Amino acid sequence: MPPAFRAQLVTLEQRLETCYQLLLTSDTEPLLVGERSEENLQAIINRLQLGGSTWSIVAYRSELALYRRQDPYRRGRKLEQAAAQAAYQRDSIQVAARQRTAAADRLLAASPTMAYLNARYDSERPLQTEPAEEGKVIGTVAAGSLLSVLYRLPETGQCYVCVDGVYGWIEGSDLAPTLSAANELHQEYESTHTKVKPGFVLLHLQQQPALAAVAPSALVKLMEVRAAKKAAYEKAHPEPVEAPVLNNLVYLDADQYLYLNSSHRVSVTYHVRANCPLLRGGKIKRLPFSRIDQIAYPIEMELCDECGYITPGHRRVATASAAHAKPTLGVKATPAKPVAKTRK
Repeated sequence: MPPAFRAQLVTLEQRLETCYQLLLTSDTEPLLVGERSEENLQAIINRLQLGGSTWSIVAYRSELALYRRQDPYRRGRKLEQAAAQAAYQRDSIQVAARQRTAAADRLLAASPTMAYLNARYDSERPLQTEPAEEGKVIGTVAAGSLLSVLYRLPETGQCYVCVDGVYGWIEGSDLAPTLSAANELHQEYESTHTKVKPGFVLLHLQQQPALAAVAPSALVKLMEVRAAKKAAYEKAHPEPVEAPVLNNLVYLDADQYLYLNSSHRVSVTYHVRANCPLLRGGKIKRLPFSRIDQIAYPIEMELCDECGYITPGHRRVATASAAHAKPTLGVKATPAKPVAKTRK
């Protein structure tokens, strides 16, 4: 063999030997790349064949074909290992975050659980800063996502979760223990499954950087403040209660206009006091309260909002008998002046 072809033969065998060593030592490293690409090795083999040498090149072609068949499998295994490594790193970050948060927050679960986001409602569900839809939306999480449940709030049915290192509150009814249960759709008599990736996480943040969620330890004080505000508001704005009907008599304005609603039912307002300011003129008709249930079907009897309800704690106007109450000891009562009686 001429010296030029002899150098090419040495190069070919060295590169094939490198491929062979990679085949033995690694399951994922590609074989035919760079200077060992199939095009380069095939070009050397073709030049050797055209050189007129009697050196057999069948073994070289067979070895090149072997490496060609191995490369697709090695690429697939490399992608699988990369995905597994990414999942491991993500889980490690979440576990570390849970441990740090659990150490700082005594109300968090001692052993956080994992749950899948249910896909039966929408493709995405909101992640919020506070439970019970009273906070801001941090972002949306895709259905089928694997969440770390750190704390459950039974009062509101909310869960404090971690998604890709982002903490927030989500509806507990949206979570399922298994991926199959999360993807199962029930429609009357049919049961189908959606197609989502196992443990699929897709967090769309509403703002950058992500909003900070209210942790369970801070939530206790927040709920106490809200309960105090609610109690103060209810005290300042008491709910009206229905006024009692005296002597089983209610009053109607005989000349009032009878309104017809969309269902063509007549609505009539009745009053519990004859001096209600909403009884404007006309003839006042007395009606036994027990007869309201006996009125024909097309008529709806509605209680007056002015005289039919009283506010708890409301001080009523003093009656005539209360005006003549005995004076307090030590205070001289002033005699009332006589008032002339008038005749109608």
